[in-house]
Amino acid sequence: MFRKIIQHLAIFFTVSLVNVTLVAAQSAASFDQDLARLATRDFDQINSAVVNIGNSGDERALNVLELLLGGDLYVQKQTDQLVKIVEKDGSKYLISPLFADSSTVPEQVKSPSVKKIGLNNQLRGLIKAQMAALNIRHPDASVRMDAITQLMGSLDQDSFSLLEKASANEKHAKVLETIH
Repeated sequence: MFRKIIQHLAIFFTVSLVNVTLVAAQSAASFDQDLARLATRDFDQINSAVVNIGNSGDERALNVLELLLGGDLYVQKQTDQLVKIVEKDGSKYLISPLFADSSTVPEQVKSPSVKKIGLNNQLRGLIKAQMAALNIRHPDASVRMDAITQLMGSLDQDSFSLLEKASANEKHAKVLETIH
């Protein structure tokens, strides 16, 4: 009897582990698909991708949104890969793959070989809101307070809802004081 219980528990944990692994793989694939959608010229596609990236829970999301807002996220035309601009020198750019580690040597290219991901004002506002939402959930209280202060500067219905949710979940006294 004890042996059967152990066998059932082993099967349960194996199935659970497989499910967690599948969910993680699907999330990573979805994040990658949304990154690819950033490379389009269709603002509706970019808008949808920005929302999905912001809500993905992926630890790389904030970095992607910061690069996008800062105008440093490009598409390398030859490969259709997302790259970040490391340095600009006239018409020459130093680029590296979007998620390259610090040991990656940047590649020098001429400006016509890369295309900047275009944004309009609506997308800029959306990116700022997504970044604030990510920062409101940040483990560091000072980052959360900065995000709240930023949101209060441009309060609309969405940011008000975000602040309400943050207030309900917040435990840090100074952060709560900033919200109220």
